[in-house]
Amino acid sequence: YYRRISGKTSSLFATAGAGGAIMSASDSSTVESLRSYGLKLGTAFQIVDDVLDFTGDEITLGKPVGGDLLSGTLTLPAILLMEDSPTVNPVRSLFATQDKSKRQQYLNETLKQIEENDVIERSMKVADKWRDEALTAIESLPSNKYLESLRGIAHFVTRRTS
Repeated sequence: YYRRISGKTSSLFATAGAGGAIMSASDSSTVESLRSYGLKLGTAFQIVDDVLDFTGDEITLGKPVGGDLLSGTLTLPAILLMEDSPTVNPVRSLFATQDKSKRQQYLNETLKQIEENDVIERSMKVADKWRDEALTAIESLPSNKYLESLRGIAHFVTRRTS
């Protein structure tokens, strides 16, 4: 899971952080701090995005709730649900069938179990941990309005609802 999100969202954030520092002729320590900040913040962002796939609504998301699972993408909430119930689990059943009506049935069961479980809260705690690591990565930067903006962005990422 982490390798996949590192290869998409996290690496994009890391490149943006390091690229901005390089373009402004920052020293290597600053470049590394901002690269690390981006990598960790990108991970938090993707986890929140994965949570929103289960907690958002179709209009806000712009895609059906549970759309990631239906498209074959395994996300942190689904992984945690599978870990909680390794033998009988609608996520496993969803991935095991090609029957469209059964897939929808298993998705509905998954959504119900996630609603009744604490996997969303646990996933958000993981996102908060990554956010806190991103904030730690920029602690050595000089205190100014830009650092405050980076801190604000980090908190926004884990509080967003869409």
